[in-house]
Amino acid sequence: MGNEEVHFCMIMALAGLIGLGVYVYREVLKEGAFEKVEIRADINKDTFTDCKEWRKVYDLLGVHFDSSRYNPREDLSLNQLEKYLSVNKK
Repeated sequence: MGNEEVHFCMIMALAGLIGLGVYVYREVLKEGAFEKVEIRADINKDTFTDCKEWRKVYDLLGVHFDSSRYNPREDLSLNQLEKYLSVNKK
């Protein structure tokens, strides 16, 4: 391998590491936002956010809610979670 190929490989590896770092950072932000939404959505404060409470979150965000198959941790994006938090300040 010549110097150009080595430099190219190093740059690509660095770009991959930066991309991975950004992904991990956004996942940490998403998990933090999810936990806050989960607490705010728990209307009756029984420390469990049930199906009816999650339906209200989905409805407010305009996201289709399927009570037989819903997973807010996967269904809702970081932007949607942040939107909910900005609308429902407590």
